[in-house]
Amino acid sequence: MGDAFLLRLFTEGSWFENERGYFYTAGISLFQPIDHRRSLEYRIANSFRTEPNNYLDETVLLVRYRQEIWGKWVYAEINPQVSWRRERDYDGKPGILLRLETIFGGR
Repeated sequence: MGDAFLLRLFTEGSWFENERGYFYTAGISLFQPIDHRRSLEYRIANSFRTEPNNYLDETVLLVRYRQEIWGKWVYAEINPQVSWRRERDYDGKPGILLRLETIFGGR
C-alpha cells in the first residue's frame, strides 16, 4: 500500500477447556503512521463460534490512535469503537478503550 499505509489480514483462534467449541476471529487492519511517535489503525473484525453450530458472534469496527509517550517503552492508546453482538440482536453499541502500555526489556 505504498510507504504511507500497511494492510494486514489476520486470523486468531482460541479453545477453552470449560467451553464447547472453538472461537476464532478474522479481520482486516489498515495502519497509517502519522510520524515516528504516533500512528492510526483502522480495523474491522468478525468473531465466530463453532458450537452449537458455526455462527457470527460479534463484529467490531474501531479506530486506534497510538502514541509513544516516554522513550520506546511507554505507549498510550485510545480506541473508539462500535460492536454488533449476537446477544444484543446485532444492535450497534459504541464503546471506547483507553490503554497505557509499558514494555520491559528486550529493546
